[in-house]
Amino acid sequence: MAIDYSKGGYVLYGPLPDKPCIGWAAHCFAFLGIDNWHYWFDGDEVYGLDGALVGRIEAGVASTKVGEFLFIIEPAA
Repeated sequence: MAIDYSKGGYVLYGPLPDKPCIGWAAHCFAFLGIDNWHYWFDGDEVYGLDGALVGRIEAGVASTKVGEFLFIIEPAA
């Protein structure tokens, strides 16, 4: 079952083991940097600025359609 990313806020992290904070998400939009959104979500699907399907989120990890890491998404505290 997909998480409803339209509710609440989320923190976006880079890859393990360092897992640096790289952005945030709210209301289905992922922001990398201060004010620029780069992705939007529909259920577990991740879309780019042009509306094309970029990839999916599985178990809190977003990856492209070919399996390349995008980010880790976790609920904000």
